[in-house]
Amino acid sequence: MSIIISAVEVGSVRALVPVCYELMSLGKSIIIDDRGFFSNSELAKLKPFLITFPDNHLDIISFLKKNNVKSLLFSVNIHDPYPLFLARIADSIGIKTVHVLDYWNGYASRMKLDGNSLFLPTMYIVPDQYAATKAISEGINERCISIMGQPAMADAEESYIASKKQVKNPIKGLFNEKYKIILFISEPVSNDQGNSLEENENYRGYVEKDALKILIDAVAKTKSIRVLVLPHPRQSVSNLKSIWRSLGGEKYGQVLDGIRGRDLFPFIVGVSGMASTLLYEAFLIGLPVVSIQPGLLNDLSRMLENKKNVVFIDRYNFADKTVFNWLQNLKKGHEIDLRPELKIHKNASHQIAQEVIVND
Repeated sequence: MSIIISAVEVGSVRALVPVCYELMSLGKSIIIDDRGFFSNSELAKLKPFLITFPDNHLDIISFLKKNNVKSLLFSVNIHDPYPLFLARIADSIGIKTVHVLDYWNGYASRMKLDGNSLFLPTMYIVPDQYAATKAISEGINERCISIMGQPAMADAEESYIASKKQVKNPIKGLFNEKYKIILFISEPVSNDQGNSLEENENYRGYVEKDALKILIDAVAKTKSIRVLVLPHPRQSVSNLKSIWRSLGGEKYGQVLDGIRGRDLFPFIVGVSGMASTLLYEAFLIGLPVVSIQPGLLNDLSRMLENKKNVVFIDRYNFADKTVFNWLQNLKKGHEIDLRPELKIHKNASHQIAQEVIVND
């Protein structure tokens, strides 16, 4: 019996990777589609399990039967519909389909990414009750929803401790030691949700440039803050640098590429951004967070609203002043302060693995 695994985009892949390791530890036979981020060098341990899945409908059915596949673990994101395409075919021949939601948005749109009607997997796994409620409101059948956490968040505490023990501070020497350093976690908002409602019905009401401008305007009023801007893995670094430069950001910091954001957490005093998974992780370990989403048009990106230690901005009015006040309150010497929400993610990999396994 085999378990097949399919995800393409970075957030989805990172959500499934811990489950892959859990299944491996249990001695289960897994086969992973090698497209997308699964082939990234940081996941070298999974390389022996990677193969290229077929694209043709009939070839996929033959592939599933040949490998005695009993279940599919998959995650659909924003751009690539292949995992959903595969899930529909697997479901049609009686294979169990388990979908893991990597983030708090697009609950139904992910299940229609291929342009067809809403697909309901055998199990639709969400991070928490907030996500479950939103998923139901968008038409996901409550009977297939299960709250099990987000596996990529399970090691947030361990990652922070390990990063703090690094012999070398990865950002040491970038700025004068008198400055307090904050991180801005970027996202390809313009590419993902467009620049207007006319262009994209999912338009957020802002793009990354709008959030960056508010941050820069606030930082410019301080004398003690410098900014590191972290590109999203799907984002054009050169384009982000161009935006940063056009806004006058080079006076106050720089775009930093080639390092994972979580590795920087022990060396910064606060985290800014819009609505990314990494921003949520910063919240989980107790870092001061500001979510800058001016003109927000929908509820899909409000997951951090009303959270402890989070300043949430959804309007342009007084946004720079609000960020300035947040900056003024930042202090050096952050100590880990785990949020209770982390508990739900701790056992996610084990729980999901148990659901994926099908006993003959």
